[in-house]
Amino acid sequence: ETIQLTLNYLEPEITSRDLEDSLPVDILAQFTCTNSNVTKGWSTNMILACEKINNTILNKGETFSFNDLVGRPTAVKGFQKAPGFRGGAEADILGAGIEQVASALYYCALISDLEILERNSNGYAPDYIEKGLDAYVSYNSQDLKFVNNTDDPIRIEASVKGGSVTVTIYGIDSRMFDIEIVTEVLNTIQPNTVFQNMDKDNV
Repeated sequence: ETIQLTLNYLEPEITSRDLEDSLPVDILAQFTCTNSNVTKGWSTNMILACEKINNTILNKGETFSFNDLVGRPTAVKGFQKAPGFRGGAEADILGAGIEQVASALYYCALISDLEILERNSNGYAPDYIEKGLDAYVSYNSQDLKFVNNTDDPIRIEASVKGGSVTVTIYGIDSRMFDIEIVTEVLNTIQPNTVFQNMDKDNV
């Protein structure tokens, strides 16, 4: 017995050609952030953070959150203690180094003209990036957030080589302008010197 079927051909709403036209193929921004005094623990933490955010795709209107992607840096996840600053003093901090990744990403987000929702500075001026361009992150308290306010998807690449973090943001570059970041020191506050007479120890 022969059965004849009538086929209805349905055109997809989105074709491969449509996708090709909107793929993030242009480099919107690229930046390498280098630390000359990196330790093994610092480097390990940077690698783990980059693995979490590498190849992240943000569609139009979506928000990027560094803390949501990287999560809490714990020893179980492989994060290590490294020299950092906490409470104005140097200390070994679990996950120290991820702020260098966040700083490189923040710089690229600025150059890409993305909308910054949250950025926090370090309590000190790190030497791996120009003053005023660093981004400090701390899980559940301080985050780096920005919105893809372009009309097309963007993709983030992040990698580590030695003490250097390289971040690249890809998209469709339809801008009619270039962005240049200029930093300027507006004021320098000299620390106060306190003189105090100390009695000799009783010996």
